[in-house]
Formats: sequence, structure tokens, C-alpha cells
Amino acid sequence: MTSRRTSGRQAAAIVLLLAGALAVLGSAGAWATCSTSGCNGFLQAFSERSGLEFGHGYVTGVAGVYLAMVGLAAGRGRRMTRSRELAVAFAVVIIATVATFIGGVYLLADGELHLWGLPGFGAILAGIGGVLGLVAARLLRPTSSPST
Repeated sequence: MTSRRTSGRQAAAIVLLLAGALAVLGSAGAWATCSTSGCNGFLQAFSERSGLEFGHGYVTGVAGVYLAMVGLAAGRGRRMTRSRELAVAFAVVIIATVATFIGGVYLLADGELHLWGLPGFGAILAGIGGVLGLVAARLLRPTSSPST
């Protein structure tokens, strides 16, 4: 039973590392495509804006680094008493930040950005990292004491 618990913890740690890496990579990726000309003609010029340009990418990037650190500590067998809670907290921060970005920029848009299409791959990648982190945190069982 102990080896099964250990292998489950190792799998959750690997998924947490992957989730953190996805969130960090997505943070610097394109979060939106904007028309730089503002007109809707066929000679439009488009530019991609990263999550760092919007500011939301800094939050998801830092939370992704910490999520990966929790995964690294769990994978190395360190007894972190709050590793599950920390993983959930960082994953929720990532998901909430991406949701806030999509809500604020796409749903409540004021027309200033001249958005084109759906949210970019960076926002989607960071969001997937947050969801994977949340799933992995669910799989991360609390460490039991040696007496049990």
C-alpha cells in the first residue's frame, strides 16, 4: 500500500511540474491578437500581445513557478505539510487570473483594443496549466505520519 501511495504521489508531482511549466510558458505567449489599424478593411495589420504586456502573465508566471516548486518538493519526497493546499492555491490563482483576463478583455471589452478572434494560445496554455495543477493537487495525498 505504501508503494502505491508513493507512486501516486510521484505521478502527481510530475503533473504539478508539467502544469507549472505550462503556466510559465503560456504567460509569455500570445494572449490576444489585435488589429493595429482599427479599421475592418482587408488591409488590416495584426499584432499579438503577450500576457506580460497585459500584466496578467506576470501573475500566472509566478504562480506557475511556485506550482512547479511544490511539484518538485513532492517528487523529491520532502514532507511538506501543506503541499496539497499550496498546489490548490497556486492552481486557483492561475485559473482565476486567466478567467479575469478573458472576462475583462473579451467579454467586457471597451473596443479600444480591436480584438480579433479568440484568446491566444498563451492564455489557453496557462489555463490548461492551472487546470492540470488543480487535478494533480487532488491526486496529491497528504503525507501520513510514520505511525499510521
